[in-house]
Amino acid sequence: MFTVTNGHSAIELLNIIPAPKLILCDLRMPLMDGLTFIRKKTNHKELKKVPLIIMSAFHEHFGDFPGITCLPKPLDLFGPIRHSEEALKVSPKAE
Repeated sequence: MFTVTNGHSAIELLNIIPAPKLILCDLRMPLMDGLTFIRKKTNHKELKKVPLIIMSAFHEHFGDFPGITCLPKPLDLFGPIRHSEEALKVSPKAE
């Protein structure tokens, strides 16, 4: 798992590591915001198929992303886990 603080660092990192299985992204980040990151990801040959979950307090942008899971802040702590499992098509383990 990798963590970066802005979209610019994310693009730099994603250009040197193998494609991840999932990307969690905030919309409001310094240097390169989430909207710009999403456009770059969508146009990237290897990253465009990687599932993306957006987390943001700015709900007005959610309609801009058909087919992308958008979670409102404040987050339900189990929301990212549940949506990650769905995005990765992983069934929860029986306990």
